[in-house]
Amino acid sequence: MKQNAYHHHSLHKALSSVICHLSFSACAIIVLGAFGACATDADTDQLQLSGGFLSVAQTDVALPGQGGSQALSVTANCAWSATSAETWLTVTPTGGHGSATLSLTAQANPSVTTTRTATVTLSTDDGLHRTLHVRQEMNDETLRFNTATLVFVPEGEAKSLVIESNAQWEIMGATDWLTLSQTTGEGNSQITITAEANPLETERTATLTVRGTTKSDRVTITQEGRATTLSVSPTEMLFDAVGMTKTVSLVGDATWQASSSAEWLQIDQTEGVGAATLSLTCADNATEQSRTATVTIKTLRRELVVAVSQQPGQRPTLSLPVASAVGRNAMTLGSAWLSDFDVTAYGFAVSTTADAEGTLHPADSHSGQSFTLQLNGLTSHATYYIRAYATNKVGTAYSEPIRVTTEGAVPGEDDNVKPNL
Repeated sequence: MKQNAYHHHSLHKALSSVICHLSFSACAIIVLGAFGACATDADTDQLQLSGGFLSVAQTDVALPGQGGSQALSVTANCAWSATSAETWLTVTPTGGHGSATLSLTAQANPSVTTTRTATVTLSTDDGLHRTLHVRQEMNDETLRFNTATLVFVPEGEAKSLVIESNAQWEIMGATDWLTLSQTTGEGNSQITITAEANPLETERTATLTVRGTTKSDRVTITQEGRATTLSVSPTEMLFDAVGMTKTVSLVGDATWQASSSAEWLQIDQTEGVGAATLSLTCADNATEQSRTATVTIKTLRRELVVAVSQQPGQRPTLSLPVASAVGRNAMTLGSAWLSDFDVTAYGFAVSTTADAEGTLHPADSHSGQSFTLQLNGLTSHATYYIRAYATNKVGTAYSEPIRVTTEGAVPGEDDNVKPNL
């Protein structure tokens, strides 16, 4: 019995001696029953061993497409290192001893249509490994310009459009007067847009559409019209009352439209390009007031005005009547008119009182502007007040009156007859 106890104690002591001479590192994972630290206790005669460990809070990590970071907790009781399999994913720190916080930082995903993956490996010198699987989402598409509008001078010029993008793009909508240095590309780019000289007076526009993978936007192009000139002479005109035609001259190269402010003033041309001679025709002014109107000549950028005045219309002017061959019952009257307009009626107004209008007696003959009347049926030895009259489109005019007394010894004789008034 003593011999068995002796052999058992010897075996235990020999085993402890072998184990304690092994070179275990701090992270060796060895668990032998209830053995503890690598030491021998003379009293208990027990063998204790220590085991290492390395763990991470999670092994599957998702990061946003625009880039970003995520922190993970590393739990360890030994030295460790961390490496990323992809350059777009960095690990901080790349190593340590014991527990720590690990930060994974991803650059922006250059793709707006696909995800991407990477692995991060944590290792110890003793061969412990932990693998993290990282997945980055596709990025949100970016499509921006340095300007939404480009304005070109009429002579033509080149300007830059800066595109900020993280995807492929294409420019559509270019016109024949615009030249683009490129119409397709990927990522950021500076496009040179060249506009030819504008041969038109009017402004012209174009819309460029930049279409990306999932987004699109527009740039408005505007080019001013070419510079033009136009002048008019004269700028003031005076017309007589009688209708007539006068001309104004246009000098320049602009497109123009002409209009009159009054119906009585007509223009023979209402539109044209460049130099021209316009005929302005006034109708008769049948009123006794002067009148005005304007001729307006418009171009794209300016407005020219010709001020027109017309003198007032006049009634006829009459010479003082002349009475001849004055008898007891008759006399011959004569007068003449002056008128800018045609005279439509003429004769003599005869009255026996000075303030009465009298009875109108149309002339029975005329020669040119002179007219005569054989006035019969008068009362002998009677006084008559006679005025010549004439009518045109403005109205009727009268001359100053003359006073004529017929012959006769005694007023009221039996042979007197009543005048044909």
